[in-house]
Amino acid sequence: MKKIALLLSLILCFTTFLICPSAQAAGEWEMISPYLRFQGGNVYYGSYENGAQWNLNVGSGERKFTPHIEFKDPYVIPPNVVVSLTGIDGDKNSNARLTITPINITEKGFDIEYKTWWDTLITSVWASWTAFGE
Repeated sequence: MKKIALLLSLILCFTTFLICPSAQAAGEWEMISPYLRFQGGNVYYGSYENGAQWNLNVGSGERKFTPHIEFKDPYVIPPNVVVSLTGIDGDKNSNARLTITPINITEKGFDIEYKTWWDTLITSVWASWTAFGE
């Protein structure tokens, strides 16, 4: 059931962006249906904007950066959250190793965990997120 809901959410997101070009430029968006509420947005993080906190462009080994996202309107119970990588700027001398995962999901928001390892240096990333639930 969860996989079906995830697939339907991804199809709905893709359709929304095709039908409504203004949604592509918006930082956050929301859609309400009789059964599910959808919210989403686009985020950017990198050494140019969050220099003191961003640590994926220095050092080696496992490194994580975990910002918090607040929902515009809280849910009744924790929703399902899907994140996707939409852009990456990294060092050309190493492989691009990066995972992004939604963690600590609550009714009010969630964290996005960006993780890299080995000798990868990531200057900045762009991501989109979609939350759907009751």
